[in-house]
Amino acid sequence: MRMEEEAGRDTVGVAEGGPVREDEPTRADTMVMQVRGSLPRRPVAPLRIDGACPFECCAYGDWTTTGESTLYEEPDPASARWTVPAGTRLEAVSGFLVLTEIGVAVARDTIRMFAEYGAERLAAAGDTLFLLDNVGEGFRRVWHQGSVLQTDAVSGFVSEGSVPAAEILSQPLQEWWAQARALDGRAGWLWMDHTPRMEGADACG
Repeated sequence: MRMEEEAGRDTVGVAEGGPVREDEPTRADTMVMQVRGSLPRRPVAPLRIDGACPFECCAYGDWTTTGESTLYEEPDPASARWTVPAGTRLEAVSGFLVLTEIGVAVARDTIRMFAEYGAERLAAAGDTLFLLDNVGEGFRRVWHQGSVLQTDAVSGFVSEGSVPAAEILSQPLQEWWAQARALDGRAGWLWMDHTPRMEGADACG
């Protein structure tokens, strides 16, 4: 589907693809999807992806801080905060990404994409792909003609001398928040883009 055709569609969607939980404040105009969910409408920012863990082997669970880390009462840098020292054990319950800008790419050639359940779909030359979050191993989630799919054609990495399969017009911008609980039961939110590395977050070591 061409970009000008997409632009003509109704793009208003609140809590699209999944419910908003009361313990996770969200702007009224935020579109929401589950990490393995669908998104029938074209994505618009801000888009929250519940359950996202944005790198290869990323896993929620038992984490240990490697430096002084700040926890927020809400997933909002303006909310109340406190710090824990390096070596603090935390249970990372879950998390989400907020895409503050949706990326855009245009296919130069036929692109193979994959659904969560393994089915394949092709994007034709000239089709517009809306870029979402990274899932690891060079793959990224994209939105194409009403479906959320994965492809490595828009990773930005190409072999020397080769022509990219897609022209990336703009990259997505994101924030990552993780909900964590300390051993004393106190819970809060880690703004992962501004938090030291967490031991245990990378299941591959």
